[in-house]
Amino acid sequence: MAYLIREAILNDNEIPSTVACTTKITASSIRLDWDEIYKTEYINYDVKYRVDGTMDFERLETKQKFIEINELKSDTLYNVCIFGVNFEGDSSPIVRGNLKTDKSNFSYLKGNSKLIKHGKIGLYQLEPAHVDSDKEGCLRTCYMIAKDTPSHQRSTIKTLLVLGATGAGKSTFIDALFNYVTGVSMTDEIRYSIINKNREEKEREYRQCDSQTRSVVEYILPKMDGLRIDFPLNIIDTPEFNDTTEDFDKTIFEKIQDLLNGK
Repeated sequence: MAYLIREAILNDNEIPSTVACTTKITASSIRLDWDEIYKTEYINYDVKYRVDGTMDFERLETKQKFIEINELKSDTLYNVCIFGVNFEGDSSPIVRGNLKTDKSNFSYLKGNSKLIKHGKIGLYQLEPAHVDSDKEGCLRTCYMIAKDTPSHQRSTIKTLLVLGATGAGKSTFIDALFNYVTGVSMTDEIRYSIINKNREEKEREYRQCDSQTRSVVEYILPKMDGLRIDFPLNIIDTPEFNDTTEDFDKTIFEKIQDLLNGK
């Protein structure tokens, strides 16, 4: 995966230097690797962590001398403690320190977005960097993050075709995938929506029509440092088939063919 990783040394002067511990830090994770300098009788380890300034610790357990803490908030200071546990169940602190997760590489996306839903977790509508449309308005290509895919990346593009009935959750899936790929953590207080709708689709949404998506929409994500994938990704969103409009299904099928054939 194409994470950007920062390494650091974790130590605490109040604890005897019997353990060497290193960390690898991203915007949403902290990996800890440690090794006792002297022989010990620990049979497992308790790892506790919390956001600095809060009361409650989260707890993980491992028998290995490493652990990765995931789904952390970006750009946030955490208190981290490792305890060695012996056969009798007694525990001793062996590592303690404060570690800050990296700032998200894509935090600037918020500046290109509009807040569309308030709450504990804000939902932001992300505008494409560029949009191409056909004359009929049945096909749109939305370039997300970057305005184009470099020519040297095009041979490695992977395409995901999303099909499903109205209400199956296609839009939710696409948004969730984008948030995952750009490193948004489950604990972050922001989510992005990339679903792009034209005027007709917005009107159908307002009227609560059965099928709101009337176009084939392609979302293109380039290969970039910091993304959780190491290849360009095309996501093709499709309307529901079996539409009552004359020749609608045929038109949509032809547009999907054009996309997959690279036309």
